[in-house]
Amino acid sequence: MRNHRPCLIAVILTVMLGGCETPSANVPPAAAAPAAPEAAGAQAPKAALSGPEASLRKGMTAAEVRKIMGAPREIKPMPSPSGTAEVWVYVRSSSHTGDLVQVGQRMVQVTQQVADGRLVTSQVPGDPIIMQEVKNEEETISLLMFDGAFVTLKRSVAHSKDYQ
Repeated sequence: MRNHRPCLIAVILTVMLGGCETPSANVPPAAAAPAAPEAAGAQAPKAALSGPEASLRKGMTAAEVRKIMGAPREIKPMPSPSGTAEVWVYVRSSSHTGDLVQVGQRMVQVTQQVADGRLVTSQVPGDPIIMQEVKNEEETISLLMFDGAFVTLKRSVAHSKDYQ
């Protein structure tokens, strides 16, 4: 069964990585994790990773990964006929303020006297509504661990905006 292991890992990766990325993620193609463990190489591309995950190496033990990454937020067991497969999930969130932006306009009620002497009330645009834009980013790092060793990772990023 030993010579079928690379194929099994490729199948597990396909299941794990398929459809994981959010549609709004802005991850350059170079940041995507390789589909097969043979293509993973000794290290993930430096340009794609900037956090502690940049120092992960294929084959690192679970203890070495925990020393670098800390405890995962979640561990998802995966079915595997020839070993123990898990996905370790790490999530980092950040927010930073952006520009002041116009998000709307206040309407003002105006009453005017028309030519025949009647009073007519109408709504007209008034002052703009200005709020602080807050840019949020949630980065999810999913690590594939097989038989207690690091295989590969998947990184996805979701962006959103709030206004205060």
